[in-house]
Amino acid sequence: MLVSAADPLHLINLWPLYAALRDQNKPVDLQYFRDGAHNITKPLQRLAHQEALVDWFDFWLNGHEDPAPGKADQYTRWRDLRARRHRD
Repeated sequence: MLVSAADPLHLINLWPLYAALRDQNKPVDLQYFRDGAHNITKPLQRLAHQEALVDWFDFWLNGHEDPAPGKADQYTRWRDLRARRHRD
């Protein structure tokens, strides 16, 4: 599950869900926009959010990874999540 929060209150409200899934070694990642709003309106934040959604589903459903160098960290995290999921 990809959890996205765009403001501090939203992050606080989503944290129990994120933490519980993480504690259970479920595949969960957190995307946080520090200066966002609950409804993402800033164009670059909206683009980043939509790209993350597409990348997440493409990775988990199709096994694809975007070769863009700027996305290497997210795929490292996601491969680790996948490996932990298969160990449990």
